Amino acid sequence: MITERQIAEAHRLAVVQKGPRKGFLKHQCPPKGTLAAAYWNGIAAATCSHKTGLGHRRSFTPEQWLMYHAAKASAIAVAMKRKYEQAPSGWEFADT
Repeated sequence: MITERQIAEAHRLAVVQKGPRKGFLKHQCPPKGTLAAAYWNGIAAATCSHKTGLGHRRSFTPEQWLMYHAAKASAIAVAMKRKYEQAPSGWEFADT
């Protein structure tokens, strides 16, 4: 089971915290074998899949897989929400 505290720590280690790129995914993955690496790979898989590492994912534990899928799903949800919010009024999207 992953706690909110673990998710917050993984987010802190995977995302830039200050400067002009604040809030963006870091260029390099955190150390292999950590929940932060699973979080980073999940976000990267949803946003820029060419950056994800197969070597990291091959050695994930069940807890890291859970973090990976949760991060990927949340990144996709945020992207879809922004897509709907930025659409001109009157546009309709098919629910797929």
